[in-house]
Amino acid sequence: MAANGLFIWPMKALSRWIAKRSHEAPVGGWVFDFVEGEPGTFEYGVDYKRCAIRELAIANGAAEFAPYICLADVPGSEVFGWGLTRTETIAQGGSRCDFRFQRGAETRVRVKLPIAR
Repeated sequence: MAANGLFIWPMKALSRWIAKRSHEAPVGGWVFDFVEGEPGTFEYGVDYKRCAIRELAIANGAAEFAPYICLADVPGSEVFGWGLTRTETIAQGGSRCDFRFQRGAETRVRVKLPIAR
């Protein structure tokens, strides 16, 4: 269910609706845009402009930990076959979190972590 559930039309419709509402006020701390798919490239995507997980980490004095939380998306994509492509995350210094999903495709996630000192 988790593998295919991400790609069924009700999930896409729900993502579109929540994205629209998130611009009026953050939904669960999230603000994002729904991105229509590009045939042959990805089925659909979301661009997070505000990340609730990062905000929670900052509020609890764990801002340095936030970039590592993003790594959990990699095994999730691989186990469930989401074919996630992501080039940046807010927690890792990007201007957005750009999720693109292509069912059954290879997971391609760029990681930019701070250097521990």
